[in-house]
Amino acid sequence: MGSFIGHAVPGSFFFLFGLWWLIQVMRRHFLCRQTRQRFRSTLLYPVTCCSGPRMREVTVEPFVKMVLSGCGIVVEIIGGTNHVSHRFDSIGNAQHITMYFFFALSGVFDLLAMKGLAPEGTDYMGVAIALLVEGVLFKFHLFGRNELDVLIHTLLLYVIAFSALVVMLEAAYRKTALLPMLRAVMTMIQGTWFWALGIILYNPMPGAQPWDPENHRSLMLAVVSFSWHVAANIAIAIVVGVVVACCHRNKVQYSNLNNLSLKSLASSEESESLTGNGVVVFRDMEEEVEGEGGGKRRKNGGGHVIRDDDNNSDIEFQAPVRK
Repeated sequence: MGSFIGHAVPGSFFFLFGLWWLIQVMRRHFLCRQTRQRFRSTLLYPVTCCSGPRMREVTVEPFVKMVLSGCGIVVEIIGGTNHVSHRFDSIGNAQHITMYFFFALSGVFDLLAMKGLAPEGTDYMGVAIALLVEGVLFKFHLFGRNELDVLIHTLLLYVIAFSALVVMLEAAYRKTALLPMLRAVMTMIQGTWFWALGIILYNPMPGAQPWDPENHRSLMLAVVSFSWHVAANIAIAIVVGVVVACCHRNKVQYSNLNNLSLKSLASSEESESLTGNGVVVFRDMEEEVEGEGGGKRRKNGGGHVIRDDDNNSDIEFQAPVRK
């Protein structure tokens, strides 16, 4: 991670995962309110945007975790290998590889829990362990660093520790939407702050002035920037909640209107089968009666003759609609 890209890539992973969790938690919250069911949080969510009932039940999060973590491990191995001696000699990259490994391991725990091969809550345990290991690695990642570097990584450490606490609380209290929402927002904050670390330490913009690591003003500015990162992610969460609520409300209204239209169409078709231009056609409850000359005639429930079999003629008698 000793570069801007090394901080931006994991930051993007964390932010996208947090945003995905936030959208799914909001959708489940409003769906439970509509159906009057009790909310129950989960760590994994199916990809409901796919077409087909089977595809909508597929959960791809464990595979995404393992694939992205594997890519991070490969990148760190390549970046930490000495191109002269062709030996891996970067202890910092080794710490990053360890972090990626534990998040990949949490994906394995997700699969085991999803398939019923592990006790309930194993997926939460995997994420909590990965976050705790990440926090320990960052805690002892700061030896010999300047004051600014230590400060911004310490702020990240606070986010990681709080995220691990929220995950463990959520595993114990599954019937509230607040804890999974907080988990999603904290994951997004971790992602955006990773980007901030890359910009502060390795600004990629040409001609950008580096931050003075020993200046008190730089330290205060870093704390203010972190606070605004928190505010920005809360604002994103509010926008996501409003958008999901509006989409859900429109979907419910469209469904209700569609049901009303189908009911109206069914009732109109039923009335058309019974009426024609304001009169009722008596076609039911027919019975055969003896006619004059031994012929058979059919009589309907209203007493009107509608068929004379001797003359091979069809006669329909219509009466006004009774009001």
